[in-house]
Amino acid sequence: MDGARLLPMFNWVLVRSLHSIESRVLHNWSASKTRQQSRAKSIHMRRVNLVVTCTKRKRLRPSQLMRLRDIEAADLPSAFAEWVDRLDKSDDETTTARELYAGDHWSVVQSLECAAHSSEIDLKTWVCSAGYGLVGIDAKLKAYSATFSPQHPDSVLRWNPARARSETKELWWELHQKWRGPDPSRPRSISALAESDPGTPLLIAASQEYLRAIGNDVRKASLQLRSTDSLIIISTGTKRLPDLESNLLPSCARMQTTVGGSLHSLNARLARRILTECSHRELRASELTDRLRLWLQVAPETRRTVRKRLTDVEVRKFIADSLYEDESATWSKLLRRLRDSGRACRQERFACIFRCEKSKLAGNN
Repeated sequence: MDGARLLPMFNWVLVRSLHSIESRVLHNWSASKTRQQSRAKSIHMRRVNLVVTCTKRKRLRPSQLMRLRDIEAADLPSAFAEWVDRLDKSDDETTTARELYAGDHWSVVQSLECAAHSSEIDLKTWVCSAGYGLVGIDAKLKAYSATFSPQHPDSVLRWNPARARSETKELWWELHQKWRGPDPSRPRSISALAESDPGTPLLIAASQEYLRAIGNDVRKASLQLRSTDSLIIISTGTKRLPDLESNLLPSCARMQTTVGGSLHSLNARLARRILTECSHRELRASELTDRLRLWLQVAPETRRTVRKRLTDVEVRKFIADSLYEDESATWSKLLRRLRDSGRACRQERFACIFRCEKSKLAGNN
């Protein structure tokens, strides 16, 4: 091929090469600019530690070994030792806490980081779990079933004396703090978290049952913070919290009309509104107490449905009769039918009785 014919081809290759180089330069410059802007913004982001409770609902089904009901032990310390031994030795699939839990409460929890980011807050989320203790939201966990809630087959209260429920929960939580957990490099207690980050506000959104378990740990955490006013507690249903009364924000079921959603996710929804509307410097218990009192003043009254409370015998009869008509009926479907008829039963209690009646029915067949 002569030079006259090669020259246009050479020019075409040269132009394409220059375009490619220019494109890569622009791409690298743009990426660098984005990183610089991100770093500049992160400089102004202020950190907040958030502690939330886990959920019974999970996206993975726990194996039989990962259910507290299947542990036979004489006392609570022995039960705990066997439980964590199973967690350590099980080869079950793992996933992050962020992806493991499910349900209305958890969907709100997953939205909190984005809500905080809009207020230039860098939110670090921690989870209180009866199965694992305190873990980061990205800790790798196995599917399990363990809870502080009463009247559940996987409750830690299986080993409690009749009048010592709070002490039983507190002891179980203390035992978790001595276990290395799924990530030994991270704090294993709320007080250790506060000690490692004393200048950062600590926001706790916890149910009444879980707050009873972690109460002593939270009290110790308040002493580790530079300012006790930076400890903020949201726990709808908790009326009193000895030594931490000034840190417990006012809230009640009526605030559902303000933030929407179910009562089960109310604590998380209140946390989301706080993180959305408040700046970092406003995250103080004293200031937020005044703010939530204003929210309560404008929240309309809710219409309370009065239902007849049933005894265990009455609940068993209702379930047995319902299963006789439809063996495939689920406990949630029957509970809705019960409540729609003007009768009442707590969810955990109903589910527990349903499982017993279902087992009886299977045995008779």
